[in-house]
Amino acid sequence: MGPSPAAADCNPSFVVPQPLYRVVTPEQDADDVSFRNPHIIVATDAADFSSVERISLIPESGKPLDLSPSELSTKPQDLRGIEFTSLYGHPATLGAVRVKSLAPSTEYEVVLIVRTAQAPGCPPALTEHVGRFTTEAQTALEAYGDFADTPDSAPTGDAATMNGQLVFQKSREVLRTVRYPSFIAYIVHVRSNTGGKPFLESYHSIVRTQDDIVLTHKTPIETTSKPDAPYGVRFELLGYKITPHSKGYQPEPFGIPQISPLYSFGMRPIGEVLQMPPTPEPEPSDIRSLGRIEAVAQDYDVTLIGVERYRVRWAYHLRLTPRQDPGVYRLREMFVDTQTFVPWEIVSAGIFPNGAASKVPWNVHYTISNGYWLMTQESTQATLRVGGMMKATTSRSYDGLTYALSDFQYPKDMQDFSFFDTSASEAAEY
Repeated sequence: MGPSPAAADCNPSFVVPQPLYRVVTPEQDADDVSFRNPHIIVATDAADFSSVERISLIPESGKPLDLSPSELSTKPQDLRGIEFTSLYGHPATLGAVRVKSLAPSTEYEVVLIVRTAQAPGCPPALTEHVGRFTTEAQTALEAYGDFADTPDSAPTGDAATMNGQLVFQKSREVLRTVRYPSFIAYIVHVRSNTGGKPFLESYHSIVRTQDDIVLTHKTPIETTSKPDAPYGVRFELLGYKITPHSKGYQPEPFGIPQISPLYSFGMRPIGEVLQMPPTPEPEPSDIRSLGRIEAVAQDYDVTLIGVERYRVRWAYHLRLTPRQDPGVYRLREMFVDTQTFVPWEIVSAGIFPNGAASKVPWNVHYTISNGYWLMTQESTQATLRVGGMMKATTSRSYDGLTYALSDFQYPKDMQDFSFFDTSASEAAEY
């Protein structure tokens, strides 16, 4: 992280020691940061933060949160537990950015506006991009106003031993009552490790809720992958034509993600929305996701494993065994709120219609945002091998993979959707 291109205007004849800055807590690209009283620690190699004029927490969409330098504390009690003494080989000074609350499930960039160190020919202030993180999803506490102050109590009596099949049925009945606005815009973050290096890409997506059609912008808003050369030397091996990629190029493991935050593995029907003005018709993808089927209680044998603490709530822990077509009916475990019967987490035997991702277990998390039940994350710890001669690409392994959805917005129409991808992708789930 460093200064904006404005620093290029500085006179190269002078060497001026400009202070360095970096966010040390949370770690870069962390995706589980508390959105209530977040603990943000910034380090500098300067003696203090007197050169900081403004602090901004900038989301991908929506208004930035601007803070004054007075919101940056160097008091020992605000830095308790942070062990960080050196920044790029220089002694580090730490400061805590005090923020009461951020939006849940939102990616923020930390930006400092700092005065230049009296460098001739330089602008009076530089923009320092010093870190990026995503806040955690809303929990059940924030989902229901009556429960906002205290956690719920453990169920007792018949509620503590409820039949698993009945819990599953009640959960489906709750989801059938959920209504959505016509469009939901969001960001999909792809996280993995491949070839011993981190892989990260993020995309703007939008879903039309009347039919769950997803459109994803073709160009990522951030990526660790280097651009691929448009012209490569193709070669043929055993009858298969293979095109090698440029050094540093990291392809999406299953193509551009077309994942809907409404996807429920068949637990709720599609097409139930609030009435809003008609909008242009986007063209759907050629690939259809599993889950257009609607699961009913008779599709699974459901047993109650127990009642467990789930974050600040209590949840029924269910085990589901499909009675037929296990490749279609993929639910294997569920964590269902004991008071509201909202599912907070499921374990699925695969995601996407086919490919390596359809053959390993995934943990899928949901939340309530603005009163809407939405998927926030799908993750697996398995190693996924994709590509190869059969697909005319170089084989590549991904050690664990996470799709995280954040920054939910609710636009009234879909503009410029022609720039969004509607082509076939294995990463289709809607």
